[in-house]
Amino acid sequence: MLFNSTIFILGFLPLTLLGFWGLSKLRLTQGVMIWLLVSSLFFYSYWNIFSPAGQGKTIEYIFLIILSVVINYSIGAEISRSKKSSRRAKILLILGTILNLSVIVYYKYANFFLDFINSLFYTNYQLDNLILPLGISFYTFTQIAYLVDAYRGELKKEKYNLPTYGLFILFFPQLIAGSILRHDELIPQLRSFKNKIFSSKNLSLGLIFFTIGLSKKLIIADTLSPWVATIFNNTSSLTFIDSWVGAISYTLQLYFDFSGYSDMAIGLG
Repeated sequence: MLFNSTIFILGFLPLTLLGFWGLSKLRLTQGVMIWLLVSSLFFYSYWNIFSPAGQGKTIEYIFLIILSVVINYSIGAEISRSKKSSRRAKILLILGTILNLSVIVYYKYANFFLDFINSLFYTNYQLDNLILPLGISFYTFTQIAYLVDAYRGELKKEKYNLPTYGLFILFFPQLIAGSILRHDELIPQLRSFKNKIFSSKNLSLGLIFFTIGLSKKLIIADTLSPWVATIFNNTSSLTFIDSWVGAISYTLQLYFDFSGYSDMAIGLG
């Protein structure tokens, strides 16, 4: 589900805001956390369940990210309970890091290694329909950073529960495209009482940022996209001027694409 898609703007976002508004009016602050966690999980699951790009359903990836969150939370808790920089803490950190990196290596590079083995030994090993899980790099490296902070003893004074940690990893404005966050950057904001109360001022600021970002994406980046595609598809017949126009257009497209997405994420947050 993309921020500029119709289903997000007219469906997911209004329903999420409505639930947030209702729970905050009732002062159900813990309910707000659970609602945002469930909403973020659905945001992630939409791509896997409905396969809008026609890539095939990958429902198992929903369980993959849930399992990843639970395992890393548990390892982080065990590291935090261990003595700072102790042998036990170090072993747990190494174990957690290996587990996280193994998942990335499998989904990103398994077919690459199999192709290499096939070319070397004339075999025909294949992993059919291996699709890269959405946002796997961001949520995996965020959790590795969390384990490192636990090893450094930075979590000993914190009492993070599983829903709070889960929302830290799954929070939908930053789940798909990052950035890689530290726990002390986001979790205090998620736990802040005032951030769980609906505010018309925050809503207005959020809508302004979201609209600016959406305008950058739709009006500038998407308008430049056909120009760039045409130039890149006809590289053999480009003139000097065409080449410079293509290079500048591509640069501006990338900038306004990422800048627009960042503004939309800030507005949503």
